[in-house]
Amino acid sequence: MDQHFKYDRADFTQLLARTASALAHDIRAPLRHTGQFLEFYERDLAAGNAESAAEHLLIVKESINHTYSMIDSLIHFARAGRSLSEPEPVDLRKLMTTTADRVRLALDIEKVDVSFEGDEIAHGHVGPLMELVYQLIENSAVYVGPDISPEIAFKGTQTDEGYELVVSDNGPGIKEGYEEIAFDLFQKVEADSRSTGPGMGLALARRIAELHGGSLDIVTNSTDDGLTLRLFLPAQ
Repeated sequence: MDQHFKYDRADFTQLLARTASALAHDIRAPLRHTGQFLEFYERDLAAGNAESAAEHLLIVKESINHTYSMIDSLIHFARAGRSLSEPEPVDLRKLMTTTADRVRLALDIEKVDVSFEGDEIAHGHVGPLMELVYQLIENSAVYVGPDISPEIAFKGTQTDEGYELVVSDNGPGIKEGYEEIAFDLFQKVEADSRSTGPGMGLALARRIAELHGGSLDIVTNSTDDGLTLRLFLPAQ
């Protein structure tokens, strides 16, 4: 079926405004950057500076690839919630294990330590929830810093209201004052060289939580103890 998930609690006017803002500002910036370096390339080429021209052309290619990645991610974000089957019981421990391996391969790192305790079964959509877990693990792995093995702990709890998943890592947390900005589209807060995406991870993860009628928020944020997020999925 091709419809929005009936439990979606997102403000669609706000979602439209966020998407329009991303198109107007975030995506226009690399396009402007591309145009500038194309001018540099043409100038150097005309002057016979082949080496400098080649360097500028490389920057143009990288900028185009980055722009494509941003547009692709924005389309993915906008389409979230479409073509969903009926929600079902989902084993989040299995999703965590599978997803950790995907993150390790995607970021080309040797090890991602993940642990899970508590209740495993949530109610929702397997595909979107796997994407949500992937974004949470990747976010932790990206920001933990070089030469540090990412450690991410999951704790699931069933309540009368629904399912709660607390996710904690050993990273540096988020810079003070940037806690909500981190959930905005195309935002990267002091990521190291592991960061390869356009900066959509937490924004997409929160969007998927909202599609389930739930929420994703920061519980604690410390430079010493890392970042702790709380995912809530209501009982259906």
